Amino acid sequence: MLHLLLGTDWTANRDEVMKRIAADIAGRKGNRILMVPELISHETERRLCAAGGDTASRYAEVLSFTRLARRVADSMGSAA
Repeated sequence: MLHLLLGTDWTANRDEVMKRIAADIAGRKGNRILMVPELISHETERRLCAAGGDTASRYAEVLSFTRLARRVADSMGSAA
């Protein structure tokens, strides 16, 4: 399911997303994808690991729009 957080306070939105994903990781709920622009993907991955602990990568991942497009193309058998 897609969840959108809207608002003008980017920091509050980011913190809320990390809090929700960390709670899901603690509850061992998996397959969480956090989509972010390419420029902040590395920093977001670092924040996700800090919020979710050592097991964060088992239950959640950060994807840039480019990485998501590649993953979809690979799963569909396209070389795009």
